[in-house]
Amino acid sequence: MSMIEKYLEALKDIDGWVIVSEWATRFGELYPELLEKAKAEAAMRWCQHASKYSESNRGKPWGYLLIPHDEVNESKRLEDFSRFIWKE
Repeated sequence: MSMIEKYLEALKDIDGWVIVSEWATRFGELYPELLEKAKAEAAMRWCQHASKYSESNRGKPWGYLLIPHDEVNESKRLEDFSRFIWKE
C-alpha cells in the first residue's frame, strides 16, 4: 500500500470535515511505526537546525537519541545510550 493510500485509509471512517490533528491521530493509530519514524525525522531536522545555529554562536552540536523506555534506569550513564544515536 502506498503512502497516499495509507493517508486515505486514515480518512475513510471519518464523516464530514476533519481537522489535521484528528486525521494525524487516526493515522497514528493505524500505522504507529510510520508515525514513530516521522517523529524521529522531525526531531533530526530540529537538531540539524539547532546545531547550525549553535555552532554559529560558538555552541555545541545537537544530536537525537531514540531510546526505548525499558532501557532507561538509574544505573545508566549518558555514554551507555550512544548506541541509540539516530542517523539518517
